[in-house]
Amino acid sequence: MVEPDFSAILPVSADFLPRRADQSSWMGMYLRAGTATDDVRSSAVRSYDVLAETAASPAVVWRLLLDSRSWPAWSHIDELDVGRSSGLSSDGRDVVGAIRAFRVGKTVITERVSGLEPGRHFAYEGVESPHMADHQAAIDLHETPGGGTRIRWHGTYRARGIERWSSGRRVERVMRTMVTGLANHAAGQIGR
Repeated sequence: MVEPDFSAILPVSADFLPRRADQSSWMGMYLRAGTATDDVRSSAVRSYDVLAETAASPAVVWRLLLDSRSWPAWSHIDELDVGRSSGLSSDGRDVVGAIRAFRVGKTVITERVSGLEPGRHFAYEGVESPHMADHQAAIDLHETPGGGTRIRWHGTYRARGIERWSSGRRVERVMRTMVTGLANHAAGQIGR
């Protein structure tokens, strides 16, 4: 069987397409080429910016952000992969430079804490992700008049793999789920 040349329709370089003698199907080649690419140079910078409010104080929200072990409790993250993480604080107060590896299903996403302004600003950058490159994110906390917190989670990234063909709405939905989960969980922590 002659394998079709997908280099004209896939946004990857022709040298990237696997051309192995043991390739059993051209469809398998197409799927691997479309989802495993690291060629993000032509991918436009995308962004997200989501908000939520909680009755919890900025101090409560801040504690949750610093404690990477709490993230699975309030987000779509299944678990913190301690074996792939480094520099984690044993007291739940991760510092700049800590690398956090989060597992979602079979996928592991690794992020580095890149900036902290206590009680106000938490920043991180993507280290490894099959869906995003050049990911820079920040979570800003603003105290509201009643003592609660307005949480703004925003970032930029370049889509990679199959995410390159999406509109970016999926990432926006995921981040909205994250900020809402944080806000709701923080509210549940009041008085604890």
